[in-house]
Amino acid sequence: MRKQDGAWFASLAALLAAGFALLRRRLTFAAALGLVAVGLGVASRRWSRDSRGPFPYSLRWILALPHPISPGLLRQGVELAPGDHVLEIGSGTGRHAVQVAQWIAPTGTLDVFDVQQDMLDAVMRRAHGEAITNITPTHGQAGEKRP
Repeated sequence: MRKQDGAWFASLAALLAAGFALLRRRLTFAAALGLVAVGLGVASRRWSRDSRGPFPYSLRWILALPHPISPGLLRQGVELAPGDHVLEIGSGTGRHAVQVAQWIAPTGTLDVFDVQQDMLDAVMRRAHGEAITNITPTHGQAGEKRP
């Protein structure tokens, strides 16, 4: 696990503990835990900017949590049509990939590109489960020279 992910989880734990301390009317302790949560949150964000890397496959369950970008909002913002050829970089587990592939079917294609083969495999399992056949996975690192 990346240090920024560990800091984020610790921040969440401190925030939950602060809430519990508030319920127990331990205001000073709750305030201290709140400050710890904020500090860890800031550290997590800073480390994420300084040490960029792919989101770990081991934490893929987080990608299943509710997300502010709904399929409807995505469709409005991207304006896809059947027959389009689309490239998605860093598709994760395919939350939006399968939906996009359905929108551009039957003649459109979706290329998903990711540095982690496990993520590409998850996209293809999801696509197979939805009987989607117009997704092409490509494993690679952005900036990598290809022959």
